[in-house]
Amino acid sequence: MIKKIFTVLIALTIVTTSAGMVFADDSTTSVATSGTATAETTTGSTETTATAEADNNASAEATAKEKAEAAKKAAAEKKAAAKKAKALKYKKGLASYIRAVNGNYSKAGSMKLAGYFISYGKKYNVSPLALMAMARHESGFSARAHNPAGYYGMMQTSASLGRAKGFSKRELLVAKNSIKVAASYLRYNLKYFHYNYSKGIAGYCCGTYAVKTGHYSKTTSNARVRTMKSIKKYLVRHNYV
Repeated sequence: MIKKIFTVLIALTIVTTSAGMVFADDSTTSVATSGTATAETTTGSTETTATAEADNNASAEATAKEKAEAAKKAAAEKKAAAKKAKALKYKKGLASYIRAVNGNYSKAGSMKLAGYFISYGKKYNVSPLALMAMARHESGFSARAHNPAGYYGMMQTSASLGRAKGFSKRELLVAKNSIKVAASYLRYNLKYFHYNYSKGIAGYCCGTYAVKTGHYSKTTSNARVRTMKSIKKYLVRHNYV
C-alpha cells in the first residue's frame, strides 16, 4: 500500500515538473515574439518618419523653386515694363519736338510720325535724331513738300532714288515712305564714311562722290548735326530722357 502511494506521488511530481517546464517555454516564446513585434513596429515607425521627412524636404524645395521662378518672372516683367515706359517717354519727346517745329500736327499725328523715325531708324541702324534733323531742315516736317529741282516729300529725296526704292513721286509725298527711303540712303552714306555723321549727312545732301573727293560744303551737314544735338538737348531739358 505504501509502495503504491509512493509511486503515485512520484508520478504527480513528474507531471507537475513537466507542466512547469511547458509554461516556462510558453512564456519565453511569448516574450521573444513580443520583442520581435516591438522591434518591427519601431523599425516601421522610423521608416515612416524618414519618408515623411523626405517628402517634406522635397515639398519645401519645390516651393522654394517656385518662389524663385516667380520672383525671376516678376523681375523680368518689371524690367520689360520699365523699358516700355522709357521708350514711350522718348517717343512722346520726339512728338513734342515735332509739334514745336510744325504746329499743324496733333498729338496723335506727331506720335505717329515719331514712330516712323524710331522704327526706320532702328531698321536701318540710323539715329532717329539724325532723321528728324534732316526732316527739320529739308521740309520743316511737311510731308507734301516739293522742290521744283526734282526732290519730293518730307525728306526731299529725288524721284530717281524713290523709284530705286519702289516708290513713285506721289508715294514719296507720304511721310512713312519718304522716311523709309531717307533712312536707307542715309545708312548707305554712313556705312561708306564709317558712321561719321557729319560726312554721312553731307553725302546724303551733296552726294557721296562729292564728299569722297572733298568737293562739298560742310555748312549743310554741320547745320544738321547741330540740330541733332539740339533735339537731344530738347529731350533732356523737358525730361523725356
